Amino acid sequence: MQRFLVVAFAVVCATLQLRAITLDEIVAKHLEARGGLQAITALHSLKIEGSMTMQGMDTKFTHYFKDGKVRLDVEVMGQAMTQAFDGKQAWVKTPQEENARIAPEEQTSRAAAEADFTGAYVNTKSKGISLEYVGTVDVEVSTDAGSPETTTAYKIKVTHKDGSTSYSYIDAVTWMEVQTEDVIDMGGESMTIKRAYTDYKPVAGVQFPMLINVFYNGNVALTMKRTSTDATTAIDDALFAVPAGAKSE
Repeated sequence: MQRFLVVAFAVVCATLQLRAITLDEIVAKHLEARGGLQAITALHSLKIEGSMTMQGMDTKFTHYFKDGKVRLDVEVMGQAMTQAFDGKQAWVKTPQEENARIAPEEQTSRAAAEADFTGAYVNTKSKGISLEYVGTVDVEVSTDAGSPETTTAYKIKVTHKDGSTSYSYIDAVTWMEVQTEDVIDMGGESMTIKRAYTDYKPVAGVQFPMLINVFYNGNVALTMKRTSTDATTAIDDALFAVPAGAKSE
């Protein structure tokens, strides 16, 4: 009976703690867990290499980030595909196209958000982002054994500068971001995209997820494994620039 009361008391205390926490406390603990604000803001560029599994195909990728710019090079069956954002405009180059193609406004907005590899919790106000603590929810996260387990997470609504919204889920134990959720328009149809983040490793003192699973409407569409990260190699701005002869859609 005494043991039951002790366990019950612990559960009640944990529940009260979850309910009493504030948005500022969640953000502070999350940034501390990632490595601290000073270490995060000291990062200006990042080169990531790895592999992706998509629709049964295994591909290699290289991801470049630099001060609000991003470029993703993917090798598909021996051919290269590129998606990039130069800080103002997103563009795409596929093997089937002779020239690069200027991306539409919505894709450019998504690329701008992706380019911010420091995340929505860093310099939030100056980025025109607002945050709202929604509450606690249970989310499934992957484990080293490969089987998912349920964890309690803080659900944060993120409203971006362009007015679009997404949701971020911060693990109540590790304080890491374990999932994000976006609803986008794909050819006139609404699609929910979830990204699950696991296997965090330090890069220049900052924690980054090495495994990312992307779900479209609840189904795994893409798995990204990061195998190499480099925060010291200089990255030329020309890598992100819109190629000459790029065409508008």
